[in-house]
Amino acid sequence: MQDNMSVKKQGIFEPPVKPRITKAMKLAVRQADQKDVLERQISDLKRRYKRDAEAKNELLKKSSEKDELRKQLVALKAEYEQAVAAKKEEICRLGGPKAEQRKLLGEQLVLLKEKYAHDIEIWNRVPEVSAQQLEKYKQDYAALEKDVKARRLQAKADYSHAVEQAKKQYHASSKNLEARTKYKVAVKYAKDKRHNTLLDLNEELRYAREQEERATKSDAWRYKKKTAAKLRAAIWRDRNLYIMLLPFIAWFIIFSYVPMYGLQIAFKDYKIFKGIWGSPWATMNGFYNFYVFFTGPYLWRLLRNTVLINIYSLIWGFPIPIILAILLNEIRNKMFKTAIQTLSYLPHFVSTVVVAGLVVNFLSPSTGLINFFYKWVTGSNEGIYFLMKPEYFRSIFIFKNIWQNAGFGAIVYVAALAGIDQELYEAARIDGAGRWKQMLNVTLPGIMSTVAIMLILRIGHLLSVGYEAIILLYQPSTYETADVISTYVYRVGLLGGNFGLSTAIGLFNGIVSFILVQSANAFSRKVSDVALW
Repeated sequence: MQDNMSVKKQGIFEPPVKPRITKAMKLAVRQADQKDVLERQISDLKRRYKRDAEAKNELLKKSSEKDELRKQLVALKAEYEQAVAAKKEEICRLGGPKAEQRKLLGEQLVLLKEKYAHDIEIWNRVPEVSAQQLEKYKQDYAALEKDVKARRLQAKADYSHAVEQAKKQYHASSKNLEARTKYKVAVKYAKDKRHNTLLDLNEELRYAREQEERATKSDAWRYKKKTAAKLRAAIWRDRNLYIMLLPFIAWFIIFSYVPMYGLQIAFKDYKIFKGIWGSPWATMNGFYNFYVFFTGPYLWRLLRNTVLINIYSLIWGFPIPIILAILLNEIRNKMFKTAIQTLSYLPHFVSTVVVAGLVVNFLSPSTGLINFFYKWVTGSNEGIYFLMKPEYFRSIFIFKNIWQNAGFGAIVYVAALAGIDQELYEAARIDGAGRWKQMLNVTLPGIMSTVAIMLILRIGHLLSVGYEAIILLYQPSTYETADVISTYVYRVGLLGGNFGLSTAIGLFNGIVSFILVQSANAFSRKVSDVALW
């Protein structure tokens, strides 16, 4: 009994339990412990709320004082400028005979400048006071951190001491249910006390750290920190979408960015059996392959053919999907519209090899459909070898691309037309506009942003022509008008085995395409406020 009284005086556990512990008593003890923990958490929340409210009020007070000082400085500067202007005007009005008055006004002007300088100096002392406060904040925080460390060690020591005392009492008393219960309650109480003490110390240290950051860090730093927190919250909110996006990002990195490692082949005398690292660097500081390409006999032919084919495709092929989409938009019969869309989309899904075979068969001089009509119209017995004549190749290639891709390219514009508000057409009809006027004043302006974006992307491929169809259609006799950069890279790299030269040509092509995209995007943003980025 005396041991129990001494333990109670030390405040290690709750009032003594009865000699016989029942389930109801155990439940009551557990509920009482939970109640104490909840009460302590509520008190901690109240204390944190009070501290945050005080910090907020202090921050608002400092902000208002700063705004007030800024207003005083603006008013002081305006007052000074007004007084100086008045004095200067009065000096200018005075002539030579009134020298004494001019001297007096000059002295007043000097005094006014000194007063203004004095007031500015007083106002500029505010940051010095703030600097002193910042230094005090830092010193207080360092002292508090040291004190918190000491109090943490003290809390851990108190916990160890309480556990030791409970163990001694447990071993001193009889080993029955009452002694075990007392020991468990004492250890749990000491552990909760240590835990709550450490929580209070951490909260106090966090509050002091926030106070120091508010005082020392700039507004830009706080804005940056707030923006980063918002970004993290937005990423976490949409985490499912980002997880779905990961496979596509991985595919793009693996198949688009990782192969950029091989671009160094353009600057090396690449040997396939030595590998990229084992191959020596090319002569002329690694630019030998570029020198060979730029001084070669085929440079101007390749550039001319590539640019001309792309320009002709842009002039004739780019408007066709737009016109097709507008015509489809004007069709009112849904079944007929669906049939036309399906028929125009189908050629895009046909293999390029099959399309090239159809072109070869149609243009065959003996059995081709085109030559059959030519012979029937002209009465000639011999057909025209269209694919052997250089002057026909560009027209054949461009017409083949238009037939194959016009329907699929119209999908984007059909979707853009579907997004135009139908009330605009109603208003145009009320104003008396017919189909033609509606198309000019409603339809075309409604899809102009989409047209601009597609045009920017098309200009970016000005030096890129699909080599598959050209390789399937051209002949050595048509190299003069059919040979482009991509087909030359194919012949030099894959057929000739000169991988360094082909990589250098491809790198040059990519750099020029990047410059064209950037230029077209900047021009579009400046002219029409529509751009990719």
